[in-house]
Amino acid sequence: MLQKLEHIGVMVSDMARSIDFYTRVLGLELREKRSLGGGVELAFLGLGGAELELVSGAPAPVAGDAQVNHIAFAVESLPVAMQSIHDIDAAITFTEPMLLWDGKGCVFFRGPDGERLELFGRL
Repeated sequence: MLQKLEHIGVMVSDMARSIDFYTRVLGLELREKRSLGGGVELAFLGLGGAELELVSGAPAPVAGDAQVNHIAFAVESLPVAMQSIHDIDAAITFTEPMLLWDGKGCVFFRGPDGERLELFGRL
């Protein structure tokens, strides 16, 4: 039935700022931009086989729409990844690393529109 996870859509308030953040700070690749008319813009950013779809200019969510809690990115080493991101954007702050299992853990931080992002990897 299902073949793969196609993409995760994130509503953003400033497309250029969000593309800059996800490409420059997190290293995703801008694969495609589209304008749907009526001020709605889409940008598809890739990392491996997964895609993140940024959406700007769309109507506000309808009452009852579910909210995504966070988007997680796998990294080899949490301390290295955190330092690399902080070197690019010193304003980014992380939660305290949380040990989960087998020497791996996670930290959380926020994207440009307050979206909750997670790094998951070796502590």
